[in-house]
Amino acid sequence: MALEIDDAETEALIWELVALTGEPVDVAMRIAVEERLARLLAEERAGTAPIESANRQAISATGARP
Repeated sequence: MALEIDDAETEALIWELVALTGEPVDVAMRIAVEERLARLLAEERAGTAPIESANRQAISATGARP
């Protein structure tokens, strides 16, 4: 599955991450997503992420970003 990044700021952040890590784009993005998911899941388990939890529920229900 290919992703198309339409947001210039997001693309700039990705390229900044790639420049800092020296990793290929797909590797840098995968690690970033894995790290954020781990952090959000840990916060959810700790009960400290009600807003992110609500956002994920909205995405699951509608398939759209809140």
